[in-house]
Amino acid sequence: MMKIALFGKKTDDGFMKSFNFFIKELSLRECKLSIYQPFYQEIASALQFDNSFTFFSTCKELKTIAPDVFISFGGDGTILDALVLIQDSLIPVLGVNFGRLGFLSATTAEEFSEALSQLLNREYELDSRSLLRLTTQDNPFDAFNYALNEISILNSYPPKMLSIGVWIDNYFLNNYWGDGLIVATPTGSTAYNMSCGGNILTPSSKNFIITPIAPHNLSIRSLIISDDSKIKIRVHENRYDSYTIVLDSRIKKITEPVDILIEKEKFNFNLVRLKGKDFFQTLRNKLLWGLDKRN
Repeated sequence: MMKIALFGKKTDDGFMKSFNFFIKELSLRECKLSIYQPFYQEIASALQFDNSFTFFSTCKELKTIAPDVFISFGGDGTILDALVLIQDSLIPVLGVNFGRLGFLSATTAEEFSEALSQLLNREYELDSRSLLRLTTQDNPFDAFNYALNEISILNSYPPKMLSIGVWIDNYFLNNYWGDGLIVATPTGSTAYNMSCGGNILTPSSKNFIITPIAPHNLSIRSLIISDDSKIKIRVHENRYDSYTIVLDSRIKKITEPVDILIEKEKFNFNLVRLKGKDFFQTLRNKLLWGLDKRN
């Protein structure tokens, strides 16, 4: 019997029709189900099946349940939110896409039955994704100071520029003038980094990307570095006394001068990759590369 943890966000009125179908499929295949309690409270009135769920609300409770797979129903943002619960547990995450692009999701609602068959037969592989860890003197994010996509330093007052100094392994790299700076993982290379003109990396690349946001110098470009590197960042100029640090979607405003250290986290985040799916296929489908009529 496979133990499955359920997590998600209700996206629209059609979501519950699909979700009730998922619960029926999982029950017919005798899966033992646990569900994130705040998610359950959101959808309980629309559930059509009286299942015997166990519940979890924290990473500690999820580890105690020890599911074989954690299924995230939603978009890429939902999977990023799941990181708060997964943390260092290494529990594999299967994303079922109800969002827009869905770069991190392994399947869709329409493909769920086939995906479930592969899951139960363990016909899948794991994509081990690297994480970024942020360290500062005050640690504003406390112990949950890591990100799957990117760490961003952003201007809190866009009409004025930030001046951001960057060092790589104690070697001075550059002073960036602009709206901010992104340090992205290969996973995050197709997110904010891509929209700011940064390179796309394959998930297995052992690299990070440093990408300026609206730099006030046309020669400044995105830079790919080894993920063994240690990056130190210092915001030099800030006339309005604050700037913002963003870890994926978690935000903290910084009001005091601090040195920011970014490096690779010691543990990874495991995504389920199903049979017949690969990163290059995802690029073609999500970025519409295959729509060129000459191909």
